[in-house]
Amino acid sequence: MRPYTAVDHIQLGAGEKAVAVFKDLVNDNPDFNMDDLTLEGEEKPDPEVVRYFGQAVLEVRREELQARAAQLSLTSRKAAFLHSALLPGWGQHYQGYRARGYMMLGMTGASVVYAVLARRWHKDAQGICEKAPRGADFDKLYDDYTRKTDRANFALGVVGAVWLFNVLDTVIQGPAVPRRPQQLSLNWQAPVNGLQVALIKRF
Repeated sequence: MRPYTAVDHIQLGAGEKAVAVFKDLVNDNPDFNMDDLTLEGEEKPDPEVVRYFGQAVLEVRREELQARAAQLSLTSRKAAFLHSALLPGWGQHYQGYRARGYMMLGMTGASVVYAVLARRWHKDAQGICEKAPRGADFDKLYDDYTRKTDRANFALGVVGAVWLFNVLDTVIQGPAVPRRPQQLSLNWQAPVNGLQVALIKRF
């Protein structure tokens, strides 16, 4: 009875309600076709009915595409998170941000190099303090050792902060938007013999 309900809405000028009825019908019964819109005593559906039915089909398919895109985006974020947790910049590269990925890799690499050097300086200062001969200015040596210890700890904190930022960036940023965002689209028209819905992919 729902097709007739939609037709009644159309005759009353309530096109939005008709579209809503048609959308529910298409969602519940994907096999519903144009022949089912032909009323008794008619050879073909009324063009106005075809138009609103076409709009309903277009909206249903568009919502399906949007839901699929959202799911792909979510999946991409999870995978990118894991990629970047293993290797900084890998997640950004996976999402399509190649330059950003190289930047994250460079930042993390630089922080790791700094941390390694700071740790070496700390070890050297520690060795000098332990092997300092009698009469040496121990207070000065100890102050140098303390400063380098603080610097080594700070360097480790920088590595952790940069690595964490790299991982969170993949979750916040999400996948890259294509340069041509309308590469996948739906189009419909109402020819004489029925409705045609086309899925168009542009390369």
